[in-house]
Amino acid sequence: MSERPRADPPEDDTQESEKMALFCQECGHESPMTGDWLVREGTDGYHVVCPDCGTVVVAQPVFGALA
Repeated sequence: MSERPRADPPEDDTQESEKMALFCQECGHESPMTGDWLVREGTDGYHVVCPDCGTVVVAQPVFGALA
């Protein structure tokens, strides 16, 4: 009989969040989501901006209340 490999226990949220990172497609800057990214709020929503080259990495619109 062959022995089945054991599955590792699930990781907690702290370990998982440390693995998440953002990457700038323009200059290659890499940092955790809670790292050195600049967050800008504008009339059209939020933008996560690369601290090295100024490229918008994430643009999240904010939707107003439905009329």
